[in-house]
Amino acid sequence: MRKGLIFAGAIVVLFNMTTATIGGYQEGIEALERKDYGEALREFKSAARSGDDKAGLALGLMYMAGQGVPKDDKEALRWFLSAAEKGNPQAQRLVASAYEDGTGVPQSFTEAAKWFMKAAMQGDTAAQTQLGVYYANGVGVPQDFVEAAKWSRKAAEQGVALAQSNLGVLYAQGKGAPQDYREAANWFEKAADQGVAEAQANLGLSYVNGWGVGKNLVRGYCWLTLAADQGNDLAEQLVSEIFNRMSSAQVAKAQKLVTDGNCRGRY
Repeated sequence: MRKGLIFAGAIVVLFNMTTATIGGYQEGIEALERKDYGEALREFKSAARSGDDKAGLALGLMYMAGQGVPKDDKEALRWFLSAAEKGNPQAQRLVASAYEDGTGVPQSFTEAAKWFMKAAMQGDTAAQTQLGVYYANGVGVPQDFVEAAKWSRKAAEQGVALAQSNLGVLYAQGKGAPQDYREAANWFEKAADQGVAEAQANLGLSYVNGWGVGKNLVRGYCWLTLAADQGNDLAEQLVSEIFNRMSSAQVAKAQKLVTDGNCRGRY
């Protein structure tokens, strides 16, 4: 009986500790919402030291932003690493970004790629997008267009605009995937609809040249103009050239689409 009572008591203590850890994180969130940063810091530190990766991430974000504490990139990275090593994908991505930028740690694209990979394998779409860029350019990893296409596609299929734009480029160039202008235009359009200037410029070029879509100067001019308005250098160079190739009727139609901000609209 005595052993049974001790065993039961140990279980109660363990459950109480678990509840306190969870509560510490939640109480930290509630304190943040009240802008009681001192209380948030105490709760997050208590939870993080008990192994809560979300609390470690929250502490890192506080130090990164200087929210209720002096801004401290090294301290932010320390807490991000603590959470990342416990498998938190957002923390892993933030560690990767710190190595990429050399923030709080010496710059290392190899280390950045390692942590982006860890986060990407857990489904973090921002990490998947960046990993695709790394493989396409041979940054931190050997250049590998097949891997670039693989990771870009994973993020693109989940709606990440930059990944969609990058995947379109790979299809247009036939790198990492068979060259397919129709597929390229499809991904350019998805990204262009979300406002990515590079995708708008490439979609405009696709329409102007009839690459993967029906040749259409009106729509081409519209997409190039939207890209140029965002400062895209290529689009800025091409807008006037395309304008000079259009009839007055085509110009009027294109300018209406631009005004409406809907290059896929009827005209």
